[in-house]
Amino acid sequence: MSGPLSGPRKSHMSTLIANYKPESSAEPRSLLKSAKDTWEKCREDRKSFLENMSDDVIYYLYKPIREALEKAPKEQGHFSKVMSEIEDFLKDEKNQEEIDDCIRWLLLFKAVESTETAEEKEEEGFVMEIANESINSETNPNILITQIIVRIAPHLAFECPYKKVTEAPAWKKARIENRCMYKDHKNRKSSSMKTTPFHKAAENGDGKAIKHMISCAKDMAAETSGKSIQHQSLLRVLRMTSPDSHKKSALWFAATNEAGKLGALRELLNFDNDIVDPSDRTFENALKEGSKNVVDVVNVFLQFPKLRKIFVTSHHIIQAMGCLSDAKPGSEEREHREGIVNTLIGHATTGDVINDDVVDKIIELNLKDIWVNKISKIELNTSRLLHLAVKHQNADFVGMFLHEYPDSVTQKQDGNYPLWYNNKIWEGSGWTDRKSKEYPEPKKIRDLIVTATIKHKSIDKMQDLLQIFQDSGQNVNELCFDLSRFNSKVYPVSDFVRSLIAHQDNTHLLSYEHTIRYAEFPALDLKADEKETFGDSVHDEHSEVFQVLNWLKKKGVNEIIELTVPDRLVNSHSELEIGEYVKDFEVEVLNWRFLDMSISIFEDPKTRGRIRELHLYSSGKRAVISHWLSEGGVVSMPKDVHQELMTKENCRKTVEFTRVQFQKLSDRINKAREAKKLEKLTVNVIAQLWNPTHERVADLEEIAERAVPKLSRFIKSYHDYVHDVNKESSSPFRPTKVAIIDNGILTISPMANGPRDLLTAQHRFDGRQGISVPNNEHLKQRQQGPDASPTSNNAKNYKTLWSRIMRGRSFVDDNSRVSPWLFASDPHGTQMANLICAIDPWCELYVAKVAESRSGITPERVTRAIDWAVLEDVDIISMSFAILDNTDHLRDACTRAASAGIVMLCSAHDEGSNIDKAWPASYNDTITISACDEYGNPLRVTNQHYHYALRGKEVAAGVVPFLKSDDRISGSSVATAVAAGLSSLILSCDRLANPSKRYNDRDDRRKVIDGQFKSMLPENKSHILLERFAGIDQKIKDGRVINAQEILENKF
Repeated sequence: MSGPLSGPRKSHMSTLIANYKPESSAEPRSLLKSAKDTWEKCREDRKSFLENMSDDVIYYLYKPIREALEKAPKEQGHFSKVMSEIEDFLKDEKNQEEIDDCIRWLLLFKAVESTETAEEKEEEGFVMEIANESINSETNPNILITQIIVRIAPHLAFECPYKKVTEAPAWKKARIENRCMYKDHKNRKSSSMKTTPFHKAAENGDGKAIKHMISCAKDMAAETSGKSIQHQSLLRVLRMTSPDSHKKSALWFAATNEAGKLGALRELLNFDNDIVDPSDRTFENALKEGSKNVVDVVNVFLQFPKLRKIFVTSHHIIQAMGCLSDAKPGSEEREHREGIVNTLIGHATTGDVINDDVVDKIIELNLKDIWVNKISKIELNTSRLLHLAVKHQNADFVGMFLHEYPDSVTQKQDGNYPLWYNNKIWEGSGWTDRKSKEYPEPKKIRDLIVTATIKHKSIDKMQDLLQIFQDSGQNVNELCFDLSRFNSKVYPVSDFVRSLIAHQDNTHLLSYEHTIRYAEFPALDLKADEKETFGDSVHDEHSEVFQVLNWLKKKGVNEIIELTVPDRLVNSHSELEIGEYVKDFEVEVLNWRFLDMSISIFEDPKTRGRIRELHLYSSGKRAVISHWLSEGGVVSMPKDVHQELMTKENCRKTVEFTRVQFQKLSDRINKAREAKKLEKLTVNVIAQLWNPTHERVADLEEIAERAVPKLSRFIKSYHDYVHDVNKESSSPFRPTKVAIIDNGILTISPMANGPRDLLTAQHRFDGRQGISVPNNEHLKQRQQGPDASPTSNNAKNYKTLWSRIMRGRSFVDDNSRVSPWLFASDPHGTQMANLICAIDPWCELYVAKVAESRSGITPERVTRAIDWAVLEDVDIISMSFAILDNTDHLRDACTRAASAGIVMLCSAHDEGSNIDKAWPASYNDTITISACDEYGNPLRVTNQHYHYALRGKEVAAGVVPFLKSDDRISGSSVATAVAAGLSSLILSCDRLANPSKRYNDRDDRRKVIDGQFKSMLPENKSHILLERFAGIDQKIKDGRVINAQEILENKF
């Protein structure tokens, strides 16, 4: 508003106005009379009145009315009477006062413009005005004047005599300037009042004025039509933009007023949420501008469920975060903008709103508090969160996600592990190598993820661990410290340790990660001249393991997940120091072979809580076992405990006693742990020799991983699936029966590894026929019927060859002697059997010995062996040899076997191009196998026809204990054994997928095998690619899980 009239012209009117000073003690009636008198005198000089009819002139009509309201007695009766008199005066129904719509409009605008709202308070998170609840209790004179005028003429709130409005009230056809008596007053066009009172009230944040305007416009009938104002018509009026140059809606003014008052915004939204039409950008503007009260503005919008559906969207959240990224860290603006994001996300309840783009932006901006307080409570797809955190180089989020979603470290997104993104950056249209100097976080993130990957419990094999790092393009230091293969029988471990610590050449090659998977030492008391016995004179305390651990600490190793130390029986390492090193290296799995170790050496509660597997070695002393059973013993260890009893004396009694006592203890502990939903305690009691033999029986699972690595993952899944089938089904799975005709086998039953089993391991041997049968429970089942199958006993030891052998027969029976089939003097047959059983760990093996060594195989022995295999009703005969002599008897035996539906796989000869044929491979009823390298190139040039070639070069077949043998072997005989194992696996899978299937015709089995073999051939080639078995190559390429059940259902 401008001040009193000034300038050279001082008319009667201006003098009158300037001299108007109402007495403070005057009664309300006299004040109102003064207003009437002033108004009458203003109009006496018509010319002067028209020249000065502006907001200044109206002020002197407005001022006495305001003072009359201020001085009016507050008693309801008196106050209402004053209000009524003022309303009658301004209504001027008889036109005595010459108060028309123009005068009322100017008075209304002045009241709205001059309103001073009561102090505001914050209630329930929203800014509200005091006394906004009741119109009748109002005391603010400006609000009362507004109320009076909009009751008289509600349309005036939405009109402007100086500008044309876009949506004139439908209940008033004529424009306001056409309803004005004083059409020729000169100041009209130059007036600054170029908006409506409604928009002005919104601009001031005056919720009370807005409430009165809407209420009167809604409830009163239009004077000209007598019809009630329709809701939609009024809604269009409330949406109209201001007639001034701003061209903004009242909603926009209410949300952006400088005073930060939100009463007007609340009243507009309370009337109808649809005031926010699709084209309205008020909410988006609030997000963009980010004024200090913007959080309150957003809250007002979002208190309405309908508007939450409109505005709580991923688009608006990302928009708000986009503005946040432009704000200076630590600034007031950033604080406001974080508040906006917090508010929006606080109202988001589903993953549809918090989508991948929102999550990506939150991580990029490092809004960790918002994540912890809001996002973590929403159900999201968590598999890609770690990948995003690494992509954005956000170490805080990486650490948090590794803790909350540990499995994600081994999961792929878009074909990549999380670690891959640490070395890459997206630029334009592709990924490029990240320059570490420009990004300070990669080293920290790299260490976090590498450590988490090393510690992940689902990665059993080191090869899988190394493959993850390789696929991620991440170079890593040594992941383990392994001296287990050190020949401690011949060389002192202490000498090696001293040499290792003193080693200075290329020390960078001996670099380790901060966390290593395991540290494993050799047996420390194998060297005969260094063994100490009880009763010897006191020796120096041994510390070579401690020396190595100190050396590893200097190399930067902070954690050793698994620590294995086969310590001495006598004069072992210091027990107390063992506890300290376990604490310092944060060991989780401890297998320290220390006789009668006290659990009290693990004093630190964190250490006890961290150890998830503990091996205890007992001499059988009841006092020690009682200590382990006490409250300070196994009870305080939260997870697995393996107690191993090493002495032979009273072994059985001690084992039984310990098992019973530990079972009682574990039952009691697990009952309490189950109530707390904690992981169960597992206790295993195992008997074993203190120092096992240096050589060991071949591990079939290990051979599979080394000999056929591309197939090994399926083999493991297949084994587990069959195990479950046998466990759950009333009709156990019928394995494939394979006869191996070779030079016998030599293997040691795994039952002969410990004192307890040495007492129970027995074999039934028929010396007259050279037949020996393991005394296994599954043989009883085998005798029950042709489809019976071994289940529990051989499943327990499936990693050993002995568990797969059903029966054996020797055909090396010259004169009065027979060479037992299970005491081979050459490793060839054993290694062929290893390969077959490694590829099909559920096959049943029938061993026929036809020679003492690799030579001396005769057609006559082979003929008898084939006939024996037919009698045993086998499915496959594997013959990893070639002989140059052909006989009718041998040909007829092969014909009989083929007629029985048996598939025979035979080796091509490896004698070069001088020989065209060898037997039994050259018979039509056999499948001939030749050897090639990994690229399909033949190992030797030959003229002999063959059906398929498989890799037969440097194939891991396992060392055979007690026989001179090489771990890796080559030749067509090796390729044949692999083909036999693969054929067995194919038939087993076919039976699993088709349980009711029977092979009645002679070629049924061969058709199944040939069909799978041909599917594994490259185009126009004859060498089999094992990775193509049942399409697993595509699954491996895609990073998918190899699930045997799924493959059987889809491929067989």
